[in-house]
Amino acid sequence: MKYLLSCLFFVPVFLLAQDFQWASKVIAFSSEFDYKKYPGQYRANQVLGEPSTFSLNKANPCAWAPSKKNNEESDFIEVGFAIPQKVQQVVVHESFNPGSISRIIVKGEKGVEQTVYEVDSLIALSSARLLSVKFAPTTFKVNAVRIEMQTKYIDGFNQIDAIAIANHHEPYEIRINVNPEVEKQVVTMESLGGAVNSSTADLSPVISPNGKTLYFTRQNHPENIAPIEAQDVWMSQVREDGTFEPAQNVKAPVNNSFNNSVFGITPDGQKIFLLNQYNKDGTSTPGISFTQKQIDGWAFPENIEIDSFQNHGPFGEYCISNSGKILVMAIMLDKQGTKDLHVSFRKEDGTWTEPKSLGNRLNTAASEISPFLASDEKTLYYSTSGFPTYGGSDIFVTRRLDDTWENWTQPENLGPYLNSKEFDAYYTLPAKGDYVYLVSYREGGLGESDIYRASVPEVLRPEAVALVRGTVRNQKTNEPLAASIAYYALSSGKEIGLAQSDPVTGKYEIVLPAGEKYGFSAKREQFLPVSSEFELPKTAGYQEKEVDLYLVPIEKGAKIVINNVYFDTDKYELRKESFVELDQLVAIMKKYSSMQIEISGHTDDVGEAAYNLTLSKNRAASVMRYLTGKGIQEQRIKAQGYGEETPLVPNTDADSRQTNRRVEFTVQSL
Repeated sequence: MKYLLSCLFFVPVFLLAQDFQWASKVIAFSSEFDYKKYPGQYRANQVLGEPSTFSLNKANPCAWAPSKKNNEESDFIEVGFAIPQKVQQVVVHESFNPGSISRIIVKGEKGVEQTVYEVDSLIALSSARLLSVKFAPTTFKVNAVRIEMQTKYIDGFNQIDAIAIANHHEPYEIRINVNPEVEKQVVTMESLGGAVNSSTADLSPVISPNGKTLYFTRQNHPENIAPIEAQDVWMSQVREDGTFEPAQNVKAPVNNSFNNSVFGITPDGQKIFLLNQYNKDGTSTPGISFTQKQIDGWAFPENIEIDSFQNHGPFGEYCISNSGKILVMAIMLDKQGTKDLHVSFRKEDGTWTEPKSLGNRLNTAASEISPFLASDEKTLYYSTSGFPTYGGSDIFVTRRLDDTWENWTQPENLGPYLNSKEFDAYYTLPAKGDYVYLVSYREGGLGESDIYRASVPEVLRPEAVALVRGTVRNQKTNEPLAASIAYYALSSGKEIGLAQSDPVTGKYEIVLPAGEKYGFSAKREQFLPVSSEFELPKTAGYQEKEVDLYLVPIEKGAKIVINNVYFDTDKYELRKESFVELDQLVAIMKKYSSMQIEISGHTDDVGEAAYNLTLSKNRAASVMRYLTGKGIQEQRIKAQGYGEETPLVPNTDADSRQTNRRVEFTVQSL
């Protein structure tokens, strides 16, 4: 019997979509390799779907392996297909020790079958093989394929990664899923040089959202806290010209005699997140923690508590969102595979929800490691060898499609310039998304592993965000203040995140994803909260905005503009976007139970003065009704309308008129 046979020994290539149907279920198999350490690997179900590996004859946990090598008895696997069809080609990806396939049988309903490939003499091959068997079209619809193997002739374990059928003779080539636009660009990988990289291993970079501070880990460095073979956290400031200050050891309490590493930093720079949990006796235990900046340095780290948390592996990697409310982790939550990606959410009491899998589109039987959630909180970068790569583990990008955290775009390889033939991982980038920082073991470095930087092609960048920075000050004295800053979506009233201004300088920074109108307000004990707003349309690019916030001491005569209170044009009914701001004032009045206030409404000079006066009175009354509806006694509030009588600035243009259209909160007595 003669068969049309095509064996492709491949190197990385790229391919347009082809009409191949890949196996969707396992019907039967002779055996599977029992990898007791990670039982989810090398199993028969790893043959399902498209090829998951691009190995050059290397064992891969994402491919099926029979239980024995050089088995005297034949091995087999039989798979099914979701859509029965007439076929004229079977494709089998033999990813490790190829050459053992002796027979291929296609099957249809009612027991009909046909042998489409059979050989008596088997030869071991040196490279992974894409076996393409072509034949005349079958007369029946195929719904299953059986692969028989004589492994005794091929030394070592044998693996099959994927099986497909097709009703044509067109060739199939395994592809790396990379955006064609990325292939057209030449990206220069730049070492961070001797200020950051050393002759030892430099690992796990984390760049601050503003791109000005780099934290990373050094191992075996002579200036590490003893023992030097442990890992310490180091830090380098980025100069205005993009070069780096010489790195400094962060020292205690962040560093101790155990392994230490930073996995996140808040946009305000006031908090860093750390691997391990710190004990008062100087030891560390598995888990994660955080430390808060104080006037004299970093506070002793506090534990982060996650519901039902467990990690069956020796290592884990984590990423905290800019909002401080989302934690993405690479951990071995069960014993069925290596590390997978999960997400946890911060609860109001400061603890975190039980980890939730990010789903099978991202997680494979290989290890998924070093997740990084970009500032848009939708774009995720991570490293894996579970998809075709240029070498070992490569960095991929995927984008979240909804709020379930289970639906993602198909992960895309970052391409041959950001990934190498070696291990590539630990990707981090600032809020602007213009430069990527990563660890690579490529040749030419100063040490075992170095940290590199490269410009990011536009198609690989996250969605645009806004970096809002400023200083919190005492309005009366102009002195900087330490304060908490909450920011929230005005459309829903949902709190997006929290920040802290620096205890010495009063400076703060927050990052706001595109597509929303935000309110943000600074709070501090014995001060009235002051708010501002910022809108970032989806079509807007990256922005930076300076907004200083002035807190008003609570005393008689203290006055603030209630900035985030909204009415429709010529209306006085409160819009729901106003409720978050007004709820803060309710909290203040409940805390200061004897406080009496005036709510005053003001307009610009457009229209009749009498009409404006009535409108301002009605708007002040609406705010008063909201406060009393929340439990504030009516006798504590005076609602007054002033119309156009008391402008803050001359009514000369649209911006000045908007400034004059306002509602004010004034303390009458305490």
